Amino acid sequence: MEAVLAMEEAGLNVFFCSTPFATHATCASEKLASIEEHLGRRWVNRVILTHDKTLVRGDVLIDDKPGITGNMTPSWTHLVFDQSYNRSLTEAPRLREWKDWEAALYPLLEMAAA
Repeated sequence: MEAVLAMEEAGLNVFFCSTPFATHATCASEKLASIEEHLGRRWVNRVILTHDKTLVRGDVLIDDKPGITGNMTPSWTHLVFDQSYNRSLTEAPRLREWKDWEAALYPLLEMAAA
């Protein structure tokens, strides 16, 4: 969570985009409670819950899911958060550790601004 606060301090517009499990009745509320617990109440208003992340506009989506599909062509670049199950995805930029967020994120933001 330190990286998220550092991103905010750097002036970035940070949102959490998450897909709750449809088969888990309290999944969405648990996600919101976790955000509030770890970052504070004001961050709950910066959560987007959706089953289709391609509908969300932004410059970069940091996500560990190897293949994000949906109804739209994403406006964002997928920055893959490294996990053992997504290492076969080699064509996308990768964030291996949160402490390295600046080196991974800023080049993508520069490309989006160009």
